[in-house]
Amino acid sequence: MVPQLLVNGASGIAVGMSTAIPPHNLQEVVAAMCHLVDDPDADVAALRRHMPAPDFPTGGEILDQSNRELKSMYDTGRGNITLRGKAEIETTKRKSGSVREAIVISEIPYMTNKATLVERIASLVNSRDLEGVSDVRDESDRDGMRVVVELKKGTNSSVILNNLYKHTKLQVSACVCVTVCDRPCGGRGCPSPSSPCGSLTVARNRVCWNRASASLYGSSAARGCAFAERPFMKLTERFSMNERTTRKRP
Repeated sequence: MVPQLLVNGASGIAVGMSTAIPPHNLQEVVAAMCHLVDDPDADVAALRRHMPAPDFPTGGEILDQSNRELKSMYDTGRGNITLRGKAEIETTKRKSGSVREAIVISEIPYMTNKATLVERIASLVNSRDLEGVSDVRDESDRDGMRVVVELKKGTNSSVILNNLYKHTKLQVSACVCVTVCDRPCGGRGCPSPSSPCGSLTVARNRVCWNRASASLYGSSAARGCAFAERPFMKLTERFSMNERTTRKRP
């Protein structure tokens, strides 16, 4: 019983509405669901202890030191989060023996194409909008991503890195808009990304109840008979009667 809508995320647009749900970590979502099953009245703050933030498959980090944007996103279902790739400044030794600094990118923001990012950096270097870069190469292999931006001698690496964040998709802003068709919410819309967890528990309870009722009352219940209004004691009495009848058969 896992809400795939939160694990995989979703995005789409239709007439008068759109949705953009970020993906989350599977273990965190399962922990939040277990807590919700134990405490059906748990609020968003309690679920956030198990599911604190989205988890993007391409890595990177979310820039929200005050935790204000994430809190607003989980409370209202709408917000903007800033994603930044992971880059480190390393010292490399060239074949000639000289030592140069290089910016090594190991993670990129979600929905950012690595080849497009490398082409964008090369385009900025060729147009002289990004000065101080001597070479850009992709050294990615099966062990992971590694994009090396080699710098010229005497170049301030921190300035180059800030320019990369500013002029490329190494840092992007992602919009979050949770819009789903949810029957318990009265149709379209949900108040927060945590709501699918509660909706899933309601739906699973309904499915288990329908399955048990269909097996006890026959196919008429499965076709939409108003068995949900029958008290649970009648179900147990019917089950006990069927069991006694089955035992009397030779």
